[in-house]
Amino acid sequence: MTASDFNKKLQEHGCAKGVAVQKVCRLAKDEDEIRRTLDYIWSDSEGASRVLKELQNSNEDSYKFENKLESVKK
Repeated sequence: MTASDFNKKLQEHGCAKGVAVQKVCRLAKDEDEIRRTLDYIWSDSEGASRVLKELQNSNEDSYKFENKLESVKK
């Protein structure tokens, strides 16, 4: 299965079009968090957008720190 196949399944299950596996992968910090998030989204397809927003907010500090590290490397 490809990411687009998973996205199609999510949409068929009732998730908004903006909810995508790729987005979850970008926002999550590790594989465990990806799996947990996809489980939450699958069990609560109507709240999927809210779950993604919460994921983004919870990891925002980590991403800011990572970006700072990247800018120092260059």
